[in-house]
Amino acid sequence: VLCAPLEVGKLALQLDAMAAAPKYANQLKLATSSLVAAAGPLALYCGYAALQCRQAVWTAVYFASRPMLTDLLSGGGEVTGLATFGAGLGAGVLGAVANCPFDVSRSVAQKACIAAWQAGEAAPAAAPVVGAALAAGR
Repeated sequence: VLCAPLEVGKLALQLDAMAAAPKYANQLKLATSSLVAAAGPLALYCGYAALQCRQAVWTAVYFASRPMLTDLLSGGGEVTGLATFGAGLGAGVLGAVANCPFDVSRSVAQKACIAAWQAGEAAPAAAPVVGAALAAGR
């Protein structure tokens, strides 16, 4: 619930930094208040479903692979701190790799909403799909 507004604010700052005349001065408060003024408080939750899909994929891969990696690294014997660390690191990397397409889709959807609101337009009715986002190189 807290991640969505922070992600939207971060993307608004990134889009603003690429503008010819940035208006937010790299201040999250200015970016988020501008979005809320343009589209209401729910603007901070644009792309929330995509954010949850991304998080669900990461969580599923992490918690499915961590016990297997722990067993593999401990050789079936006593679990050491190094095995626990290695399993957590490996599971985190696998989770990040698995959720990357979902993160790209989320970013594209949120950027489309933010760009529309900054231009004074309505947000797009449908978020781009993962395949279209990846094909566009975003």
